[in-house]
Amino acid sequence: MLSVSFIERWSLCILLSFFSISLKAQPVNIPAIENALLYVEWPKVNNANSVIKFAVFDNILIYNELKANFSKNIAGKQLIFLNITVISDLKKDINVIYIGNEQAEFVEPILKAIVGKPILSVAENLKFAKQGVHICFDGKGKIFEINNTAAKKSNLEISYLMLQIANKLH
Repeated sequence: MLSVSFIERWSLCILLSFFSISLKAQPVNIPAIENALLYVEWPKVNNANSVIKFAVFDNILIYNELKANFSKNIAGKQLIFLNITVISDLKKDINVIYIGNEQAEFVEPILKAIVGKPILSVAENLKFAKQGVHICFDGKGKIFEINNTAAKKSNLEISYLMLQIANKLH
């Protein structure tokens, strides 16, 4: 079970504050995703090397945006960014897959490729949550939905604090 400290609760409040900010300059709500990663627990086997491998599916612009502006580490874990262009590359040892709006047609094949694997799926399209993406933000950063059923099938644990403030659970 996840233990939640005062600092973690405070970080979650910061996450909420970013939802009230419209980030027109960047296509991805980086602060919200960074904070969300703090409230996900991967199986110990996947966390052994203290690295989070964050893959972007077939979108070099978003990959460059994330790589340039994302924190270099989250909760003491170094972030490594990958741009994956072929679904078969999802078999690599990754921790997070970001699916952009432009890849809507690939959501189902991506989710089939990672089913049962401890890979967190993140998107900025609320419709993707119904399909099985674990954490989905709206494009304006004001709303997010969690598919906790899919997360549990992937052996991922999402903090109850994040579950409580989600606008919708699946």
